[in-house]
Amino acid sequence: MYKNGMKNFFKNMLYIFVPMGIIYFFLIFTTYGAVENFIKIIEKMFGDIFVLIDESVEGSGTAIQEFIDYSIAQIDWSQDFGTVIKEILDTEWLQNTVIGFLQTLDISVEGFTTGFNEIIQTFISSAIGILIVAVVICALGIVLADFVTGIVVRRKTAKRNIKQKILHLVLEPLLSASISVALFFLTITIKGYVILVFAAGAIVYEVFTLILAWLIHKDKTVKLKDVITPANIMLNIAVAATIIAIDIAVFLLLYLINIFVAVLIIVPILIYSFKIIDHNSESYVKSLLNKE
Repeated sequence: MYKNGMKNFFKNMLYIFVPMGIIYFFLIFTTYGAVENFIKIIEKMFGDIFVLIDESVEGSGTAIQEFIDYSIAQIDWSQDFGTVIKEILDTEWLQNTVIGFLQTLDISVEGFTTGFNEIIQTFISSAIGILIVAVVICALGIVLADFVTGIVVRRKTAKRNIKQKILHLVLEPLLSASISVALFFLTITIKGYVILVFAAGAIVYEVFTLILAWLIHKDKTVKLKDVITPANIMLNIAVAATIIAIDIAVFLLLYLINIFVAVLIIVPILIYSFKIIDHNSESYVKSLLNKE
């Protein structure tokens, strides 16, 4: 069981590039679209602000001209040219001038602040919308990568015929519901012992996956008692634990380089790894059938 599981993991590692390619395609596509749309809404925001300011300045009478004269008067023009330029570029003077300019428009032009706030709120809403769409598209990419990787890995480790596929579609939801009920019962029964709940849950999960694998691929030569054994259950758990430990080690090594790179690489690796773990029981039952 353990040898078969680890053999599947290392033998089919090239298929890591299946989820990697799908996820990266969606990521590049989404990033390009998001950046393009961000540029558009930023251009629109500044365009709307400039139009609003232009219209407000025209309707402000002499207020803006008086404020500009006041701001210019804050600079000591008797100093040398370099010092004057330094004062003009001074962050505090620029900040006070911009804030004062907007406050002057707010006071002298009715509805300026309301219009300005509406422009900013429209930009924020559009930006949030773009981010939500980008996240949803990336999530769909991950789901598609998971689905396609599952098909590819299953064909290489536990290929099913039409009858077995139909049987899996029927039995898998029933067994999943049974696992959920069993895990819920364990959670409320073994209160306060997270490790025990986790260990018991792992055993229950492996028992059900072995049962499902036997029901899908069984024939007269392999009996259920030959599949559901304490050794097989523990070895199945050991395979999962070993693969997850390898994934964690890879992530930690990549993390030392860059966290962004680590996440980009570990996500497709995890998808591949969990598909190997998911199909390990079926692969083992098929290996028993082949021996017969």
